[in-house]
Amino acid sequence: MKIRNGFVSNSSSSSFVIAFNGDRIGLEKKIKDVFGMKFKHPIKFPDLSGSIINCISEEYSDIDGIKEFMDYFDMEDEKDGPDEHVQAIKYLKKGWIICTGEFSDQDDPEEALLCNSEIEYKDKDLYISSPEGY
Repeated sequence: MKIRNGFVSNSSSSSFVIAFNGDRIGLEKKIKDVFGMKFKHPIKFPDLSGSIINCISEEYSDIDGIKEFMDYFDMEDEKDGPDEHVQAIKYLKKGWIICTGEFSDQDDPEEALLCNSEIEYKDKDLYISSPEGY
C-alpha cells in the first residue's frame, strides 16, 4: 500500500486547440472581438478574452506543420485522434496558424470558467475547441 505525503491537488484542467487564418496579432484582436465584453450589464460578466490571450501567451505551443502537430499529440494517422485534432490538421493544410495550450481552474476565475466549460467556436477565420475540464 502506498501513502502519499504532501499536497494533493483537486484541480482540473482542459486543453485547447485554436486555429486562425492570420498572424498572432490578428489572433489576439479576433479573440477580443469574439470573447470580449461588448455591453454594460448590471451583473458583471467576465471578459474571457484576456484569459484566453494569457493562456496563449504563457502556455501556448505554435505548431509549424502537420508532422509536428501529430508528434506533439502522439498521433499515428491524420484521422487518429479527437475530433478537434483532426479538425486542426485540416486547418494546418489550409495554412492557418495553430496554437495549443491548457486552461486551469486554479488560476483566475475567468480561466476556471473556461476550464470547466466546453468551448466549440467556429467562424470564417477562427476555430477554438476545448472539451470540458477533467
